[in-house]
Amino acid sequence: MRIFKKGSVSPVTVANYLLAKDLKAGAQAMDPLKLIYMVYQCHGRYLGAYGTPLVNELVEAWRLGTIYPSIYKQTKRYGAKPIPKLLDDPSGDQLTAQQKQVADEVYDDYCDFGSVELMLREIRGGSPWYQTYIERDKPFFPIPNGLIKAHYKEWHNARYA
Repeated sequence: MRIFKKGSVSPVTVANYLLAKDLKAGAQAMDPLKLIYMVYQCHGRYLGAYGTPLVNELVEAWRLGTIYPSIYKQTKRYGAKPIPKLLDDPSGDQLTAQQKQVADEVYDDYCDFGSVELMLREIRGGSPWYQTYIERDKPFFPIPNGLIKAHYKEWHNARYA
């Protein structure tokens, strides 16, 4: 379901870009939780750096972290096992060079981390997930892009200062 307009892409498009990198590298270490975390990181970093959403779907605050329903529906059958192939993506969306650059950076930063380790990083105090799920007591609630943008703008400024 498309929420945002011009310039944003399906979360599945970003997921497939990351999966293709992982499969090409022969890593096959991308389980659903890790994949969703990495798509969320791509979205957050892009939003913080460029002020516009990368993906066209709101991310939701679930018990184990952030969830994109469109990715979850296609990957839940894998459980904690690696995803062996690309997902179905009827959107026809393509990543721009700038979007690929952010996705490449996220992949390089997190490809060697495990799912649980990434989840624990995501749900720490002060994160957009924490502010939505814990402080507001809103499970399965969309995390406002404003929270994500503010968090990742601060992160971006600290990293690239």
